Amino acid sequence: MGSDMPFSGDFLSRLERLRIAARRASLAGSEGDRAGRRKGGVVEFSGHRDYAPGDDLRYIDWNAFGRFDKLSVKEFMREDRMRVNILVDLSNSMAFGGKASFALRAAAALACIAVWGRNQAALWSVSLGGSEGPALFDCGSPPAAVVDRLSALKTGGAADIGGALRAASKSSPRGAMTAIISDFLLEEPFRDDLAAAASAGMDMAVLHVLSREESSTPRRGKVRLTDSETGERMSISVGPAMAARYDEAVREFVAGMRDFSLSRGMRYVFTLSDASVEDLLLRVLPRHGWLRQD
Repeated sequence: MGSDMPFSGDFLSRLERLRIAARRASLAGSEGDRAGRRKGGVVEFSGHRDYAPGDDLRYIDWNAFGRFDKLSVKEFMREDRMRVNILVDLSNSMAFGGKASFALRAAAALACIAVWGRNQAALWSVSLGGSEGPALFDCGSPPAAVVDRLSALKTGGAADIGGALRAASKSSPRGAMTAIISDFLLEEPFRDDLAAAASAGMDMAVLHVLSREESSTPRRGKVRLTDSETGERMSISVGPAMAARYDEAVREFVAGMRDFSLSRGMRYVFTLSDASVEDLLLRVLPRHGWLRQD
C-alpha cells in the first residue's frame, strides 16, 4: 500500500460518518448511570438533575451548589468500547490478482471506522503458517498509524485460520466482532474453525475475495498452472467444456461459502479484487449490515 495515506480526504470524511454495526447494543448505560458503577467502556458527562435522598454524595456538583445554592447531581453516560478484530489472510494465494492489496485497503478502512466509533481495532495478519498480532488501535489513533502498520505486512506461507481465530477469541471479550478477509483457497478444516468461532460467541463477518482471473477462465488451449500455496505445477488443455466446468465450480465454491456462513449466523460478502474499495465500504457493507450511518 505504501506509507502514504491510500485514500482521498473526501473518502476519509465519508468514512468518519460510518460506524461498525455490532449485533449487541453498544450503549451499556444511559442517563442516570453513575460513573464507577460498572468497569470498562467510555464514561462521559451527560448533564445534571436535582439531588434526591439516597444519591451518592460523590457526584454532587459542589461548584453548582456554591453558585446556585441548590444541590444537583452529575449524570453520566457509559458507552462500551467494543473490540473489532480484523483478520487479513496474507498467505501465498492472496498475492495473486491484487487480492492482498485489496484486503489491506479494506482492513485499513474498517480499522479507521472502528476507532472513529470509539472502539478498539485489533489487526491480525494471517500468514507464514500462523498469525501475527494483534496490533491494537484505540480511539484517537490516526489513520496513518493504521496504514503504516498494514504497509509493513508481507504475504507468504500458508494461512492458519484456526490458530488466528483461537488467538483472537482468547484475547477478546465475548461478542467481539471479528471480520476475516480471505480468498478461502485453503485446506479444510477451515470451515470447522469458522463455525467454532461463531459458536463460541464471536460476531463473525466474512469478506470473501477472489481475483477476476480466478472467477472465470477466458483462456483456451494449453495452460500451465501453479498452486500458489503448495508450488505444485501442472499443464492442462482448456477447451469449452473444461472452461464451463471451471466456471461452475467457482460458482459452487462461492455459493457454498455464502450458504455456510449465513447458515451459522455469520455475515457474508463476496467481492472481486478489482472492485472499488470505496464502493465496498460506502455501499456494499452497509447494505449487508456490517456498517451503519452515524
